[in-house]
Amino acid sequence: MADAEAAKSLSGLLNGIAQKVYYNNSEITEQLLKRELFPELPQDAFTALHDKMRGLIKVNDLLSLSSHCVCV
Repeated sequence: MADAEAAKSLSGLLNGIAQKVYYNNSEITEQLLKRELFPELPQDAFTALHDKMRGLIKVNDLLSLSSHCVCV
């Protein structure tokens, strides 16, 4: 059961970051995501997790764009 909850929280974090980054949803803040999804995690650990997940989203975006590139 703990794994399912962890997966749900991680999915929520990724969705929240995507809402903020791609849709400029100003209601989504790092503090909101921590409070709602990872309240028990120390702030420094959450910040590290948030930064890693944000980096993954950006890398995924770059990879997706490069796969649509027409090279001549």
